[in-house]
Amino acid sequence: DAHWLPSSLRDRHARGAGPLRPLLLGTTADEAALFVHAARTPASNEALATLHPGIRIDAERTPAENLARWVQCDGFERPVEALAHGAARAGARVLMYRWEGTGQPMSTWRGSEVGLLLREGPSPNEAAALLDAWSAFVRGESPELQTGPWPPFTPEDRALASFGVGARAATLARDCEAAR
Repeated sequence: DAHWLPSSLRDRHARGAGPLRPLLLGTTADEAALFVHAARTPASNEALATLHPGIRIDAERTPAENLARWVQCDGFERPVEALAHGAARAGARVLMYRWEGTGQPMSTWRGSEVGLLLREGPSPNEAAALLDAWSAFVRGESPELQTGPWPPFTPEDRALASFGVGARAATLARDCEAAR
């Protein structure tokens, strides 16, 4: 409601309004899987292309793969990256992450990393790495990864931490740019 949230965080950062808050932003490797799995995928890429003008069809992919890529990119990764860009340009400290999963079925679906914060699931080492890094962020410290400090996100280098395959520094993939 407008009393508690008079404008979106993205708008506030873009305008430089109010105090800049540190942001911890991330996605999972398969955010869209839950939604696409339940959807009725068109039988052909041609039929898929008629659903929305923004869907880019890659002829090498199946309709289900093209739909998943579109939902992943437009529904999750691009909005998160846009918020990160705006906040970083406004001077906020931004840490980005990507949850790569544990190798178990559904371990990269939307929100799958949250259960690990409670040290649940099949991967206690990944859970500990994620919990330690997020806890350091909340305390205002610089989180450490197995490979060194968690680099802050900037629009130039697009740094992030990759969890689930060992906590390591990485760069935001440009796969979604090709899907435009």
